[in-house]
Amino acid sequence: MRRDQGGDTVSEGQAYAMLAAVGTGDRATFARVWGWTTKHLRRGDGLLSWRPGDPQPAADADLDAAHALKLAAGAWRRSDYAKASRRIADAMRGAEIRDGVIVAGPWAKGRGVTNPSYFDPRALAALRMDDVADATRAALAPVWQADAPPDWATLGPPPAASGPPGGGDGGPSYGYDAARVPIRLAASCDPADRRVAASFSGLKTRAPSDHPVFLMARAAAAQARGDTADASALMDDAARRDADAPTYYGSAWVALGRLLLQSNRLGSCPGR
Repeated sequence: MRRDQGGDTVSEGQAYAMLAAVGTGDRATFARVWGWTTKHLRRGDGLLSWRPGDPQPAADADLDAAHALKLAAGAWRRSDYAKASRRIADAMRGAEIRDGVIVAGPWAKGRGVTNPSYFDPRALAALRMDDVADATRAALAPVWQADAPPDWATLGPPPAASGPPGGGDGGPSYGYDAARVPIRLAASCDPADRRVAASFSGLKTRAPSDHPVFLMARAAAAQARGDTADASALMDDAARRDADAPTYYGSAWVALGRLLLQSNRLGSCPGR
């Protein structure tokens, strides 16, 4: 529940809770969250409405939820979770992928709008969607040529960083969406993704605040560079700040960042 954002809940938050629950071995919470999500958000095709009453799904929540279900199916030998995970992944191919690349949602497919932070190499690998990972990685390669990732991009051709899809003032920017990019890339099993995470040199100067998610992004980049001491210190700082002033988004990414970067509880990579 986004207590600091009006007290509502969205599919993204449900997926975060599912990942955190499976990462900490909390079967009861996982079942409770997935049960609520199934009742209030799951559409007929298996994708998740981004919030109750609005049928439009969001690709990041769908991918995170499918990943969490796949992990839970393996950890707890639940064939129903495996079936639900596969159903989401299959529905994503029809509704949220264009030319092999993840777009922001069905609304973005025709416009070729993508959110780079929706690209999660580890989740796609777990779901055996390596073709999607490869296509998305290739499409986003021109977008990474900067000191920090953008919140939004268009597939073009050619692909390019962009301002928000709703228009308004300003061009490409590094904000709360893009802060997830270094975390997801640093957690990837593909060394090329980790090199991209390590290359982001402007995460401190470009961040609009010291919100915990931006500290976790810097921690991820530091870890990708091999600076584990700096990474650990930044994660500790993020956790302290979130404890002092808890937020939905900060708490989620402090927890998920630690699980992804400091443990094997959300999957491991061969040789790491």
